Amino acid sequence: MPLDKQYYDHPDFKKKLFAIDDILINGTIDYLQPSINPSRSFSLHGVDCDQVFPGVLVGNACAARDKKFLKSVGVTHVLNCAQGNRLKMVSTDQKFYDDSDIRFKGLDLDDSCVEDIGKFFDESVKFIDEAIDSGGKVLVHCLAGISRSATIAIAYIMLRHNQSVEEAVEEVRKNRIIHPNEGFLKQLVQLDFKIQESKSICRN
Repeated sequence: MPLDKQYYDHPDFKKKLFAIDDILINGTIDYLQPSINPSRSFSLHGVDCDQVFPGVLVGNACAARDKKFLKSVGVTHVLNCAQGNRLKMVSTDQKFYDDSDIRFKGLDLDDSCVEDIGKFFDESVKFIDEAIDSGGKVLVHCLAGISRSATIAIAYIMLRHNQSVEEAVEEVRKNRIIHPNEGFLKQLVQLDFKIQESKSICRN
């Protein structure tokens, strides 16, 4: 989703960026929220994973590769936001999960400020919908579970649950420490503008 000048030059664009930066830096984990684990995060054998929204888990590569763990927490779908064999990528595919009856989808995304993650928003949301609608859970992961996967989870909450970018970032941040790169944050703010624009058109 290349940045559109009409949104980027809007006076509220930077205000929203500053607001979500503040949430990411100063937000705290809500330990009173129910979790799939009493300690909120899984750390056994490097597994690091949190439920950030009902049915949606965000985690790291170790969580994605631990099929026994995935089955134990009810994961039925895995969305790999870093599929590939390059540095900082995770080389899993559908074949890897066939013996666990888990559905897989992979996105070839680098954790780079110039990466167009927005082009994957719609297909990712549809895959997450498939998991939730079937009564299952989806693990959205990348290498560390803090940038690419967090961005996709935030976009899902915005697109499907009528939340602003600030609300969606806060929703995920209260359940997990995340750090989407600056380019991804700008694309989420642009998504927010587009959603609000679409609502305005519908009202008129």
